[in-house]
Amino acid sequence: MLRCRPWNTEQLDTSSGQFYVLKDLHVVCPEGHVLQSLIAEESTGGQWIRYRYTCCSSAGTPVAVKPTGRFLENLLQDYEGIYCPSHRDDSGRLSFQRDYAFKSSDKSRQRELTYNRNELKWCISPSRRRRNPAEVSCFSSDVANPLEASVAGATFEAVPLSDFDGQFAGAGVGKAAGGGRRKKPELIKFGAIEPKYAEECKDEVTPGTSSFDVELMNKEGLSLPDGNPCKNIAGKWTVSEGPPKFRGGPPTITREGEGSAWSTHGYDGSDTEWGAGTTYDQTIGCRGREISRDMKAADWAHGHDTRDGVMDIAHALYSLPCALAPDVAVAPLGFGPSFPTGGICESILDRVLTGAKFINDQVSIENDFQWAKGDTADCNSLQNFYARTFCDLHCLRDTVKTGDKAILKSLEGAVDVMGKNTDALLEYYSANLQDSIDGLKETRGSSLLEDAETMKGQMDGMFLEMSQMLSTEVTLSSRSTASRALDHFSALFDDSQGFQGGNASTLMPLLLHETENLHSVISLASSDRPSSAAQVASRSASLLGEMQKTLKARVHVIGVYHTLAQDAKARQSSLTTMARQAVTSADALLHVVAFYMLLLLVIAVICCCVVYVILILSPKCIEGCLGRGQA
Repeated sequence: MLRCRPWNTEQLDTSSGQFYVLKDLHVVCPEGHVLQSLIAEESTGGQWIRYRYTCCSSAGTPVAVKPTGRFLENLLQDYEGIYCPSHRDDSGRLSFQRDYAFKSSDKSRQRELTYNRNELKWCISPSRRRRNPAEVSCFSSDVANPLEASVAGATFEAVPLSDFDGQFAGAGVGKAAGGGRRKKPELIKFGAIEPKYAEECKDEVTPGTSSFDVELMNKEGLSLPDGNPCKNIAGKWTVSEGPPKFRGGPPTITREGEGSAWSTHGYDGSDTEWGAGTTYDQTIGCRGREISRDMKAADWAHGHDTRDGVMDIAHALYSLPCALAPDVAVAPLGFGPSFPTGGICESILDRVLTGAKFINDQVSIENDFQWAKGDTADCNSLQNFYARTFCDLHCLRDTVKTGDKAILKSLEGAVDVMGKNTDALLEYYSANLQDSIDGLKETRGSSLLEDAETMKGQMDGMFLEMSQMLSTEVTLSSRSTASRALDHFSALFDDSQGFQGGNASTLMPLLLHETENLHSVISLASSDRPSSAAQVASRSASLLGEMQKTLKARVHVIGVYHTLAQDAKARQSSLTTMARQAVTSADALLHVVAFYMLLLLVIAVICCCVVYVILILSPKCIEGCLGRGQA
């Protein structure tokens, strides 16, 4: 089964909206891996982009071995083939005879693999007495079997014959290429998710921010559906041109407001201002204009009332002469009509007063109308305040919800990134640790094991030779020399020498060196062999010595038995004396105990008598004492 693991590229900034940065996104799988999946990821606000992909280890290209039935003989040596054991030589090592030749041209020649004791080499040579030195191939080693040899630079190598009945299991994913440390994985970089606020709540449409644009605010607000409180703060003026009022005159300009659109109409003498949109400054300005209009209206009312009072006073003053004017009679014939001039004068003044008041009232009405028209065309501070407040509350709610959502997504992303990074790091460090362990096994462990196997094979071969050498008859001096060498070899590795518990890598070469020295001494001692008569004499002396040792041992055993018998008799006599002493001591102790018991019995009888006498005599003594007292 292939082993797969996730990877991530670096996050690249895409806030500019340009995608040329994609050329910097590199999806690379490690050597020996293939790409399984590829997914593009971007942030919620479109601020960054990255690739998430999965790489799986590849088992490699399938390879099949098809036998052809023939050898490439030009790559083979004449002596190569299959060698089987044939016999043992004087050193106890096996000798091998070639049973099958790989090279067809050399099948008729017999070859053997034997050990040369004189040169301490394993050699392949033709099976004949006269051998051409060029036909002999050797390598230096004194191991007991050529399969145990591992010599660098040897011309040939012996390997065991296999029946090819193996279990070829998958090796799995190998170590890092090159035997070095694995490349540390690139950790996933976490980027916080940018909250995506509502369009009507962004900084560009919020008064007071550095990027605020009132025209964008009005545009976004008017595009909102009904019911959205931020739609009530947006407005615009639609300007259209109409036909001129008179020939040759300018065209008629018509403005139509929509939403939060307002104008000042120059009520205070200023130029007319056309505005749209509810902002904080506009709401404050609206309230200031309302105060100015109220002051203007109060000024107009004050003028109207003042003029009205002046006209009443003037009417009263001018009516006084009319009251003093005499009546006028027209009687040319002595009789005729008479006219009340005072009343006519007062009537004329009343009509003048009524006309002046009418004009004053009309002026006041016109001012009120203009005031009401200007107030209606302008914004209402209270209405704008509520509209702006409701929109801000709506954006506040959107900010809280969007921010919480972004925080939760960021937290989820952070946990996911942390988990993936942790998995990647754990896999990296555990793989490095496993590689280090495997490296130690392959280098130090395997090297020590191979050295130990090589030394063991060499020492087995040497001890085998020494056992063969010592099994033959040698002179007494040679045997003494061999005995001293063996005693020295045994004492060298005794506990008292401090070699037990030492470093194996140090003891093994020392053991091999001493074994080689012992082998040399034994080999030299075994070369000095006595004659037949000397051998018989030596064997006879040896047998007599053995018989003498046997007799001494038996006499010693008899002496031991005699000594043991005497010791047993002495222990028996001692035990009898101790028993008698114990009986005597026990009798004396019984007499003492009986005496003390009798003494205790006498004391008890005396005590009882004394108590009895006291109990009998005490009442009589008491009565006598009482009688003497009464007398």
